[in-house]
Amino acid sequence: MMTRLHLAILWTGSRFVRGSDRAEWLAEWQTELWYAMREGDGESVTSFCLGSLRDALWNRRNSGVCRRYGSVLMIADRPGFPDPPAIECADPLESPFRCLALLGLLALIAMGAICLLLKHRYRQASCSSDYCRSV
Repeated sequence: MMTRLHLAILWTGSRFVRGSDRAEWLAEWQTELWYAMREGDGESVTSFCLGSLRDALWNRRNSGVCRRYGSVLMIADRPGFPDPPAIECADPLESPFRCLALLGLLALIAMGAICLLLKHRYRQASCSSDYCRSV
């Protein structure tokens, strides 16, 4: 018998899968879960279900096509209107260099924010005399 925890993990994973593939993905994993429950103990079945989250994320990332329609959606309701072509979307963090560049940019932004905060605090601490307050 499938427990609620295992089904909840699969349901959570199905939310990551694109809507058009969701029902098939969930059915496949529920079938696999049924076989895993027949052969394994509770701990290994839970690990198996957690693997579905990784598969769902992989499926989402590698589904291959992002559709961008733009203003075509406004006139697409007309009969006989052709479907717009699918446009391949590259993942912005696909290469290690891009990932490191993004992390470096985030680190620079964080360091800049810290410097501004420290400068503001230092200014407040150094101007505690009556002379700074009157100016």
